[in-house]
Amino acid sequence: MQRLQPLSVKTRDETTIVIDWRAHEVTVLVFLHDAHCFACQQLSCRYEQMRSELAVWDAALWLVWRGDRIPEGSNGVREESARLRRICLEGDAAGVVLVDRHGIVVRRWGASGGKGFTSPEEVVAAGQLLAAACPE
Repeated sequence: MQRLQPLSVKTRDETTIVIDWRAHEVTVLVFLHDAHCFACQQLSCRYEQMRSELAVWDAALWLVWRGDRIPEGSNGVREESARLRRICLEGDAAGVVLVDRHGIVVRRWGASGGKGFTSPEEVVAAGQLLAAACPE
């Protein structure tokens, strides 16, 4: 069982914010490639469409871009060091991680090695199950 510390990220205007797992039942971290990756830009749009569905289950969605730029039109943030990306995805460059309100990584989907990203619908379903689970 892996427990994460709060994550510091940068917004488009260079403001540092801290993602605190305790603020929501579930936190969905979508670790994307850099702003030049067209596939990740498309995927980020698909996840944005699911944001309200996740919010119903008290789940927060964070689109975390690699590098020093967030693509235009994305509501994402960026992690400068990529430290958490390496920890959460066990070496994968991109993927999705579900974190519970205690900072425990409950589920991860790596996107490297030709696997590609899991569908946003699958992530939402897993998030709903986690949010509805007994907290004990």
